[in-house]
Amino acid sequence: MSNEPKNFKQLAKDIYNGRVYTDRHLQFNEILSVFMVLMFVNFEDLKDVFMIYEHIENAGPMCVNGNPTFMSMKTLNKTECTEVQKYYDEYKELNEKFDIL
Repeated sequence: MSNEPKNFKQLAKDIYNGRVYTDRHLQFNEILSVFMVLMFVNFEDLKDVFMIYEHIENAGPMCVNGNPTFMSMKTLNKTECTEVQKYYDEYKELNEKFDIL
């Protein structure tokens, strides 16, 4: 897990543009096969985690059922996830308006 500062606007743009893969892309039973690092994490440490994500550029060389695999991950708590969702919705709306023109 990473404790680096998070740029929520950039993260929202990257999710929208397909540069970030999240647990929201997956069925619940697929999460461990994509974010393999979870096999080595104490689940008590994840009690405040609301979203798991990683940049596609950090994916491993193999895929499982068409999904990338990661040996690293970043996390958001509920407050952070709400903030990212707000920026995601704004960015999506702007893109949809631009596509209409």
